[in-house]
Parts: sequence; structure tokens; C-alpha cells
Amino acid sequence: MATSAWCRWLWSALTTGLVAATGTAAAAQLDSPKLFNFVRTVQVTPHETFQTGSFARISYLPPSDRFLVTFGDKHRGPSGECIGAGYGFMELTLDLQPTDRAGHFLWVEGACEANDSGALMVGNEYYFVWVPSDQPGFYGWRVMKLDAISWATLADASLSLTDPQERSNDPTVALVNGLVDISSQYDASGIPPALDEGAATHHTVVSPVLTVEERRVLDDVPHICGASLLQAGGVTHFVTADAFLGDLIVMKYDSAWNYLGMRHLREDAHWSTGLVFDNHRFYLAYMDTSQRAGPVDLPVYLNVRLAAFDRDWNLLEDQAVTSFTPSDHRQPGRPWLLLHGTKLYVSYDVDTVDPVTQEEQLQWQAFVSCYELSPAPRRVRGRIAP
Repeated sequence: MATSAWCRWLWSALTTGLVAATGTAAAAQLDSPKLFNFVRTVQVTPHETFQTGSFARISYLPPSDRFLVTFGDKHRGPSGECIGAGYGFMELTLDLQPTDRAGHFLWVEGACEANDSGALMVGNEYYFVWVPSDQPGFYGWRVMKLDAISWATLADASLSLTDPQERSNDPTVALVNGLVDISSQYDASGIPPALDEGAATHHTVVSPVLTVEERRVLDDVPHICGASLLQAGGVTHFVTADAFLGDLIVMKYDSAWNYLGMRHLREDAHWSTGLVFDNHRFYLAYMDTSQRAGPVDLPVYLNVRLAAFDRDWNLLEDQAVTSFTPSDHRQPGRPWLLLHGTKLYVSYDVDTVDPVTQEEQLQWQAFVSCYELSPAPRRVRGRIAP
């Protein structure tokens, strides 16, 4: 191949994501099939029972063979008065059609906001963590274990945190070493980091009956909350960002939480709150932050994206789930990810933005976007075949 032709090919491959560096070598796969094939997007809220739908999360319920979408909801009266707020659920069929099973599993009369929350489904047991609005003077999390079929409370605990070092907002909930890991931002000085700086995260580990087993701070690499933790191959993969207006990274730990290293994944991105693994690929839902007022300035105009990586975190594909521009006056956020069968389901919320003040209106609505996956690669005589 002539030198000029080789340069053109290499540049095309690099800019389309076909070449991924792996140590000192580079591998290229031409004519690779598209991994994500868009199926549909459905809007879950508003609904006759719900006015809003923040922190939307989709899960699968084995006993009913249905999907479950949970979200924060708040009700306001005609004059804007606070009627109540809490957390709702809606079951969907496998083709994302609503059913008659919908309601609130937690509600606080007179509350104005549902507050931040995190959740994890294990079978049909739903671990739910929220910043309580019904405990004046309490700083921390209320953790509940619920039966997601009957919505009976199986366990309930309040976990106090140290203010201002241990933040309570946007808790991440993950299953690690058979225990439930709940985390958020940790600032040793008590002062939040600048937009282009990271800090650490504090982690409270609880048993299935919600007794505290361990507390730790992870500070090996500066990072923020709005993250995902997932165990695969004996390694805990902690996907986060190195700053609010920074880049996506993955930190790795062994089962004893010994730090194994870090890898940079993508520039201008954060809130990597949706992560699954199918034994071949990691799939990640995160927020793109490239539309912003300046390199480290607000406002930032977000979009949800969906990416696939191989076992070594080499990028395979990266696709937009939302493609809002500033003129759309929409702000998506808090993506979540479910793998069921051969499909990926991305749940997220979308708020409206005041066109004059650029302030979010706090009237989030819940959405789910579905993608059909191309088959994972298979091994043929010691090599990977498409």
C-alpha cells in the first residue's frame, strides 16, 4: 500500500473508532457490524398517577416476566403548593407497553421533592437508597429492601453520614462481594472540588439485612460520584469521571479492594451510572458534556450516550441516545442500563430548561430507549471471529 493511501486509511480508522490501542499494539477490524440497533423509545411519564419521573431506572422482574420502571414523582396543586412527593413504579410488558400495575411504593405527604435516590434489583428484591424528606434534622440515607412484586418492606435502616465531608446526593448502589455497596462524593476538606477537579468517594457496605459491614474511602485517583461499580472476572470495575467537567475513567480493584490501576475511556463525559457486562463486552450508559459554555464553565448541555467496550476496555462503539442541542431547551440525565436477552434498555430522565435563565425547571419525565444487540464475537481455533 502506498504511503499516502496508508495514511488516509489510518486516519479514517482512528476517527471512526476502528483502531483501539492495546498496550504497544494496535488492532483494527474493518467492516465490523453495528453493535447497537435502535428499536424504539417510550415515554413512561407523565401518567394519570404520576406528574414527574426523575431518576428513572428499568429492571426486569422474573416472577412476572415484565419490566419495572421506578422513578421519583412529586405532585403540585393548581397554585404550585406541595401536595406530596415520593417514588413510583410502573410495570411494562416486554415490548414496553404499560400495564395496569402502577403506583407509589413510597410517598411523603406535603413533601415538595422526591430527593436523590439510588437503587439495585437482585431477583425481585429491590434495594432502594434515598435522601429522606420525612426525617427533619437527619443527615444521611434511608435504605430499604423491598419485595418488588408486593412492595412489602423486607428491611429498613437509616445510615447517618458526616456532613460536609460525606455527601448524600446521587448515591450509587452496587452488589460487590455479595454485599451492597452504597457510595457518593467524599471531600476531605468539606469543600466540593472545582468543576475540573476530582476528589474521592465514601462507601458504606451493608449486608442483605442492611447491617453495616464496612466503611471505606476510595481516593486512589481523583474522581466524582455519579458512577457505576461492577464485578467481572474477579475484578471490581469502577467507572466514573475524573471531574464534573472532566473525562470518563475506569478504576480497577481486586476482591480485597487493592487498587489495580486506571484507564482513560473518553473525554468530556460524566455520570456513567448505567453499566452491564455480558461476559464478552461492557456496555455503558453515560452523559456527554461536550456542549458547554467553556472548557470548565457552565451551563453544560447534556446528552445520553451508549457505548460498548471489550474486556480490556477498548472502545468498540459509541452511539447517541439523545441528541439535544441548546435550542431544544431539554436536559437529560441519570442514565440506567438493563441487559435482557439480546436487547439493551436505557432509562433516563429529561427536564425542560428555561430559555431565558437556562435553569432547569425540575419537571423531569422518564424515558426508556431500546436497542437490539449484534451477536457477541465467538472464538474460532484460538482467534476471535465476528
